[in-house]
Amino acid sequence: MLAQVGAEASRLEENAMFGQQGNLEAAKGWSLAGWSLGSVIAAGSAVGGVLTFASGELQYVGGALALVAAAATGVHGTLRPSRRSERARMAAVQFGAVRDRARRLRTVDVVSGDDVDALRRRLDAVGDELTAASRAADPTPRWAYLRAKRNIEVEHGQAHRVDQ
Repeated sequence: MLAQVGAEASRLEENAMFGQQGNLEAAKGWSLAGWSLGSVIAAGSAVGGVLTFASGELQYVGGALALVAAAATGVHGTLRPSRRSERARMAAVQFGAVRDRARRLRTVDVVSGDDVDALRRRLDAVGDELTAASRAADPTPRWAYLRAKRNIEVEHGQAHRVDQ
């Protein structure tokens, strides 16, 4: 029975690791989107505003830049990338806490041979925490999941030195 508890703790740890890394990747992506849109807004507004005082064809360029800046402002306001980035970071923190608890359950509690009923209660508590973190998190975008998978499986970005 201890082996089954350890195996289930390992599954919870792996799920939490993917949730954590996927949300960290999503947070990076949303931050980049926010900076990119903000740069387009600032540059388009500034250059567009200056060029409206120019003569000839440059006025059309200024008008076009002002329209691009207005469109980028609308997209930025709709997507709210800074809010999404912060939500993803908070979800990553929650998943990280679950991952750590599952790892301690698997590597310390199960190995110590504690009472199976006590281990089962701890396993259920960690499972409930993972469920709560999953419910609170936004769905991980596919691109963030693929980057997380590469980081975990190829680059071993979530491995501790002691485990290598």
